[in-house]
Parts: sequence; structure tokens; C-alpha cells
Amino acid sequence: MKVFISHSWKNKTDAQKIVDELQTAGSDLWLDINNLLPGQHIQKTIDEVLNKVDIIILVLTKEGSESRCIIDNNQYGIPGYADDAYFIQSLLANM
Repeated sequence: MKVFISHSWKNKTDAQKIVDELQTAGSDLWLDINNLLPGQHIQKTIDEVLNKVDIIILVLTKEGSESRCIIDNNQYGIPGYADDAYFIQSLLANM
């Protein structure tokens, strides 16, 4: 299964911990800091990836709660993702 991790830049370390754990379990993960290549258009690439994933994990934290993108994703979902993808909200506290 292909998994996309949505997170605030303030929580990139927490997101990476989740990726490390899930990769150990054999998941195929996409995280911007690991998969974006230099020169790639960030939003266009993310939109393309969202159409191919099976699971989207939204990392929610107190520190990241000020991110407009995270607020919108939490309230309205993530636009453009595959219709059959599972959407999981993950609230983290003191990882």
C-alpha cells in the first residue's frame, strides 16, 4: 500500500518518526522531505502523488495547528486524492 503523510513543516521530525516506523512494517511511504526532488514543483507533485495513494495520514499536533494547510486538510479533507483512499487523522502529543 502507498501511504502519503501530510504534516506541518513544524512537525517534520514527528512525521519522519512515523515514516520510519511504518517503513519498518513494510509500508511504501511518501513524505515530501524524503521524496521531493530538487526543482520539482511542490504542490503539483503532491497533487499527482495524492491521486495514487491508498492511505493518507494527516499528522495533527499543537505546534502544527497554526498551519493553514493542516487546518484546511483537517476541516475539509485533502482535495484531489484518490476517491478510494483511506483518510486517517493522527493526533500526536509529546512524541
